[in-house]
Amino acid sequence: MTKKPDAKDNEAKLEFIRAFFEGLESRVEFLKKLKSSGRKIEATTLCSCYIDGLASALYWPDERNNLNFVRVLKEYGGEEIFSYIHPKMLELAISNLAYREPKKPSRKWEPIFKKVSPALQKANGKLYSYQEMIALLSRSLSKDELTEMEKKLWRGASIKL
Repeated sequence: MTKKPDAKDNEAKLEFIRAFFEGLESRVEFLKKLKSSGRKIEATTLCSCYIDGLASALYWPDERNNLNFVRVLKEYGGEEIFSYIHPKMLELAISNLAYREPKKPSRKWEPIFKKVSPALQKANGKLYSYQEMIALLSRSLSKDELTEMEKKLWRGASIKL
């Protein structure tokens, strides 16, 4: 359970965000130097860390790092592609939820995965808006299952760093 931030917490959050942006130009220059020196993987990794740190500060006290990473790209990334869902990515994510433990599949996610997998496989090759994906999935899921899937759609984010 996340606690509700008070005024002191909000001030600390704002201070972190101010500090983050004060050094942003030098961080961007460093990333450019890393990339131009043939260290593209390291530059991408460090850039991802910067984005993760910003997301943690912006959405604090919410500690769902993966969700917040996707959320900050979607809300502040400036690229339309971050708003779309990739069917193959979503299928893989739901498969991971369903079969996290191979000897004991998830009671909740295995049946959902079995229902959505064929539709997601057929849908591959196109990016879907949130509404389009809901329409696609609603054909095979109950109302309760669709509600659960809606909470996980961010896992299909069409993000390629």
